[in-house]
Amino acid sequence: MPTVEAVANSVLAALDADFNIDLVVQWINERYAQLASRYRLRHLRRDGEIVVPALISAQVYPKTGDRTVGTIDPNNVPLGLVNVDTIAALKAASPLDGWFLRVTTIWYEVERLVDDGSAPPTILLRSPFTEADAFDGGFYQPMGATLVKRYYDLPLGTRWIGDFVYGRRHLRLTVRPMTELDSLVPSRVPTESGPYVLADAGLNPTTGRKRLELYPYATRDELLSFKYWASPEPLQIGQPIPDVFDYQILKEGALVDAMRRMYSQSASSGRIDMAGFWRNEMRAQETKWDKCMREARFQAETEPDASIYLRSRFADFAEHDITNAYEEWIARGNGGI
Repeated sequence: MPTVEAVANSVLAALDADFNIDLVVQWINERYAQLASRYRLRHLRRDGEIVVPALISAQVYPKTGDRTVGTIDPNNVPLGLVNVDTIAALKAASPLDGWFLRVTTIWYEVERLVDDGSAPPTILLRSPFTEADAFDGGFYQPMGATLVKRYYDLPLGTRWIGDFVYGRRHLRLTVRPMTELDSLVPSRVPTESGPYVLADAGLNPTTGRKRLELYPYATRDELLSFKYWASPEPLQIGQPIPDVFDYQILKEGALVDAMRRMYSQSASSGRIDMAGFWRNEMRAQETKWDKCMREARFQAETEPDASIYLRSRFADFAEHDITNAYEEWIARGNGGI
């Protein structure tokens, strides 16, 4: 396959231009990124896995207006009051990024576990505790709390996500908008079923990665598998062009930028006739590039040879719309595969 350098030299030769070759390489990479932003190129498809940890039940001392929720030291409380594995589970789950704690009603995002060894571990919340504390007769009484991992970071550079599969239950997770999830299940009560719906939770402010919420929360460790499409890494000058599409496609895209540069140089130097010529050439090339991108889609976008239909459900939604031809076929009374 031709290298990036060969394509860049071909662009320069086509226009008899003397641009810096590194600039042409940059244009090639920008056109490559443009293709990847529009289409799910099969050579960028990756396999991923997410381990969904079981929720953690804990006993805590919550105080209104305080961001710190104290956990109970199992060595200093009456026998049977607290599960001695709770603190060990909290330590094993650290860092607690994406974890939330609920004592009565509200879910509070956990910032981190504070454990310096000099005192029982405490949980630092991102927001102050606003519900009634456990103060009674001069003593703080323990209250039951639930900790769950709500948000999961996707791999760095994820551009698109595909099907999420819950293998143990043979389910394909349903994608729902976060607003719909908040409207129908605002309390997010944990159930025994494990996750069967996912929603886009935006970017993680700490890591900058895309993240998802998986619901319902699991009462045991679960493993999910999924497909995703990564953003393309910049092509280096000596690197071959990916062989999933014709290298000429990237050349045609880079020619648009090269002609725009010729137009700009002509206009800046006062050569109005040449500027008009390159402007017309650039616009014609843009039309050609649009056609090339459509061709690239058929050459490089993922086209599955076969599909596996897994059952999927979301019990909180009363209605189910027909979303594809297969579901329309089933709705007309035909049998399943």
